Amino acid sequence: MRDPVKLRKAIHIAFISLLFIPYAVPPLEPRMYYAALVVSASLLYALQVKQPQLAIKLVNDLLHRSEEMFERLQRFAPGMDRLYVREQYERFREEIIDMVRSVERDYEKKSGYVGMLLGIVGIYITNTLFGDLPTLTALTSLAVYDTVSGIVGTKHGKRRFPRSRTSLEGSLAGALANTAVLAPFLGPSAIIISLAAMLAEAYGVEDNMSIPLTVGLTTFILLGQWGM
Repeated sequence: MRDPVKLRKAIHIAFISLLFIPYAVPPLEPRMYYAALVVSASLLYALQVKQPQLAIKLVNDLLHRSEEMFERLQRFAPGMDRLYVREQYERFREEIIDMVRSVERDYEKKSGYVGMLLGIVGIYITNTLFGDLPTLTALTSLAVYDTVSGIVGTKHGKRRFPRSRTSLEGSLAGALANTAVLAPFLGPSAIIISLAAMLAEAYGVEDNMSIPLTVGLTTFILLGQWGM
């Protein structure tokens, strides 16, 4: 059986990788790229919350199209083992459904993927207000700190921050990992930045938004736009 925590964090890393794209593909302008993602994520969220039946219809249409694909394959490849292909397809579909169910939190089932939307909004605001260096630091903290703290906290977390559900063990592990990754580029400032990420996760309403904004602001104060 899949570990839902590790699976969720793998999806989280894939999501953060999407946000790193404008810095890996030079022709893309980060602010415009993030603005486009904000619009796309907002539309998806609105669809989930305000028109859930339409979302279900789109999924059903997709499944119907897959059935049509089998019919076409049968015509173009009459010797194909149709029963075997259908069994593999059904197995794949069930695995995808089970995977989604295992990683979805209760509030996401009721209220849509608000964490994804606020994460993109947080990065867009960070980039708009503070520039590229704080944005890269925020993205790194989302990828490293949030992932490590979540995994370690779930497995070994016993003590909590005051008035918080965040574990001390997970937070310390995340801060140490984040500092180790950032220190070669940012020097001692990496320690303060990682502590800022720790507090943002512990006391922020939504860590996907609070971490990039807090880390971005902290980086800007310590190092400025260009790390001068």
